Amino acid sequence: MKRILKPSLAGGYLQHRRILIAFLGFVGLGIFSGALSANENGKGASVTLRPISETLSVSRKIDELVAAGLKKRNLQANDPISDEVFVRRVYLDIAGRIPSYAETVEFLEESSGNKRQHLIDQLLDSKGFVSHQFNYFADLLRIKSRLRNVPGQPFIDFVKKSIRENRPYDQFVRDMLTASGNYAERGHGAVGYYLRDFGMPEDNMSNTVRIFLGTRLECAQCHDHPFDVWTQKDYFEMVAFTGGVMMRVDPPFENANELRQMQRKGQLPEETRRNLQRMLRPLSYGVQGSGTGLARLPKDYQEADGEPNEIVKARTMFEKKELVEPVIAEVGKKGKKRRQNPRDRGITGAKQVNSREAYAEWMTSAENPRFSTVIANRMWKRAMGVGLIEPVDILTDETVPSNPELMNYLSSQMVEMNFDLKQFLRAVYNSHTYQRSASVSDDEELTEFSFRGPLLRRLTGEQLWDSLMTLAVDKIDDRSVVNLYNRQYQGMDIYEIYETTKGMSADEIVELANMSKEEIRKKQRSEYDKQQAKLNAERKQAAAEYKSLQKKIQKARQEKDYATQKKLKAQLIELVQKNRKKSGRNSRDMVRASEMSSPARPGHLVREFGQSDREQIENSNSEPAVTQVLSLMNGYIETRIASNPNTQLMINIQNQPSTEAKIDAVFLSILNRRPTVEERETWKGEAAKYGKTVAADLIWTLVNNSEFLFIQ
Repeated sequence: MKRILKPSLAGGYLQHRRILIAFLGFVGLGIFSGALSANENGKGASVTLRPISETLSVSRKIDELVAAGLKKRNLQANDPISDEVFVRRVYLDIAGRIPSYAETVEFLEESSGNKRQHLIDQLLDSKGFVSHQFNYFADLLRIKSRLRNVPGQPFIDFVKKSIRENRPYDQFVRDMLTASGNYAERGHGAVGYYLRDFGMPEDNMSNTVRIFLGTRLECAQCHDHPFDVWTQKDYFEMVAFTGGVMMRVDPPFENANELRQMQRKGQLPEETRRNLQRMLRPLSYGVQGSGTGLARLPKDYQEADGEPNEIVKARTMFEKKELVEPVIAEVGKKGKKRRQNPRDRGITGAKQVNSREAYAEWMTSAENPRFSTVIANRMWKRAMGVGLIEPVDILTDETVPSNPELMNYLSSQMVEMNFDLKQFLRAVYNSHTYQRSASVSDDEELTEFSFRGPLLRRLTGEQLWDSLMTLAVDKIDDRSVVNLYNRQYQGMDIYEIYETTKGMSADEIVELANMSKEEIRKKQRSEYDKQQAKLNAERKQAAAEYKSLQKKIQKARQEKDYATQKKLKAQLIELVQKNRKKSGRNSRDMVRASEMSSPARPGHLVREFGQSDREQIENSNSEPAVTQVLSLMNGYIETRIASNPNTQLMINIQNQPSTEAKIDAVFLSILNRRPTVEERETWKGEAAKYGKTVAADLIWTLVNNSEFLFIQ
């Protein structure tokens, strides 16, 4: 990829520049189209660091195994990258955004010989890592802000908290597979893993095996797998591990039966009934049942190894082990016999035998090679752009990694590191292999990728958005928003409803249901409302100060007191910048992608650039499209960044003492490198001709250039 922008883009005819850039920018998006086919608070949890010598020994072993693979193919490794390329790449890969101007300058000017190691550790310990890692798992686990009839926020909170606390990956998975309790209760967000596939235990099992064991079982749900060893009976024996699990729970409040009686007897007005339904519905969702270890074959089962509606025991898919002993209690003859519902696949009399716990322990065991191999391969792909096994979720007995020795080593290291993803990534990012020039996928098949360097790839929708927010907002990682998608009833979120109604009598719940939002908030004032009130007071005070300064500036101008006028203008700029940082702190727009709805609303820039719709596993894409070009070129950069004097980028430019320094600031902010001599001289000439307006054109040009849209 060329480091210099074509001189024609900064030529003398400003009126023709837009047409030229539009054409070249569009072409730039297509040049590398083959590159990829594929609130809580606080910063990220500190990495409990191994001695750097241990990490580097793993990094060097990775390099040795990559070098051996290259030697077999008579290939040479790519050249090492410069600090300018490294700082941009490592921020995008670990923190999910480009570095800010200050972060770029600080790194480039540091003279320490191990500054790359320090930066890697700093980023792994950052809020940006939590944000970027969440986006990855949101795509993998199909996390949405709305799960059936309940908010997705508890599940989102669970995943973010697990990342922030650096929960070992095997424990993270066990938490989800064994989760139980009321979804609305704080600390039970892992239950969302099952609620995501509410009422579809077979689909849940297919997704679980695909995500964590890299194996596709979907075909075996209806018949023996045509391309693998799995039979339909194998499939339902795996489903049996979650047999008997229910996704409805009792409400947290007492006297629930009394409330039901009031509704049945018609003692409640229709509006109250509707309010109660809206308020209490999310309190009935959750998971209960440890698993019976039993499942029933379909009524139309046709394979020779079973009978329709036959009850099968849970057995593991690889070793065919029965991890638990199911129990079916005898059912007495008293009482009416329940008529069998054709859709009811439950097994009368089956007892809970902790089959979910056994299944979770088996799946995440260090002795299960598929589990460690799949996550090691996924994390390798996360850093390098392509996996040692491609696709990452179609492993069969015939699968051969592009570098088998390296895959075995990474899998063993994942176990050795106790599934600590930060430690694993730390070793990969410190390798020479990661810190080499990028390769283009067109040079070799992804299934045989040799890793002369990482894969050249386009920014994801989230990376692009978060990078633009880095240009627009100071300290973007510190900004969060009270998630409005968690609001369930009259301004209360799902947690508040649970905690407020717990222990209430039926009459008290009816009274709460009839309260207006204002009455509820008066009784139970939220932290968000307090913050907003404080922010509004600060805004009013700032507005008064702004008007006062304007009057003083006008008076100084009339009196031709230019020294005072200059001093007052400086105070005015300082006031604007100070309050710009305060305003919009809880804006739903000026936050990172991980703080917005999941997924973002249709038509949002993140979606335009390929964010997953969260309906399928890893459903994001990095393909170029005309709509992407139009979204960037037709106004967004112009109105949100280049023409807004209050963006962080424009403030950085304003603070520079000379035209040359301003040009450098733009390049360092957007491309995270200094301009070449030719680029600097060309834009200095443009500035001399067109003055201040050239800054917007330079910004617009760089953001729409391929160099900005790709991770080199």
